[in-house]
Amino acid sequence: WLGEDQKTVITQTTKGRLYRSTNGGETWNDITDYFKVDVPGSAPQPFTAESMSKSPADPNTILVSGNKKTNFISSN
Repeated sequence: WLGEDQKTVITQTTKGRLYRSTNGGETWNDITDYFKVDVPGSAPQPFTAESMSKSPADPNTILVSGNKKTNFISSN
């Protein structure tokens, strides 16, 4: 659970997809395609999430690690 109201939820599937809910899990949106992996010399590659963790210092911040040694940090 993330956010001031504790209604934002982000989950990772076993196939590396990321889903986000802003209403406590009532509805979900696949957000995986918003993430792209930049590979020098080629077009952006699809992103696959390998792990996800919430910051112990800031409960509104998460780290998502993925393929091609790509990491994303989000606070929103």
